[in-house]
Amino acid sequence: MKYENAGEVLPEELLKEIQKYAAGKLLYIPKGEEKKDWGETSGYRDRLQRRNVMIRNKYANGMTVSELADEYFLSLDSIKKSFIRRKMIGISLMLRRYARQYNMRITGCWKNGFSAT
Repeated sequence: MKYENAGEVLPEELLKEIQKYAAGKLLYIPKGEEKKDWGETSGYRDRLQRRNVMIRNKYANGMTVSELADEYFLSLDSIKKSFIRRKMIGISLMLRRYARQYNMRITGCWKNGFSAT
């Protein structure tokens, strides 16, 4: 970003109005567009989402956590936390949906197991 002289860029009336508030100060004027989310401009967010879908699919098709960690250069913990946990949360949500449908009560959690009454 290069420095621009406000006297050369802004209309005289606007320049006088700004001088009332910030004469002699260095101002940053942001663009009028909305701020983009992390990774949108570079496309990195989309790449990560595609990678995560591939990892979940490979795990669902029988690939081990260790194999996934080696293939994608991730730690075992990051694979477990990011992907297996999401799968288990999805299962628990599905169980709750069925429990409501059949007027059952689900107790427990995905770590310790579930029981229906």
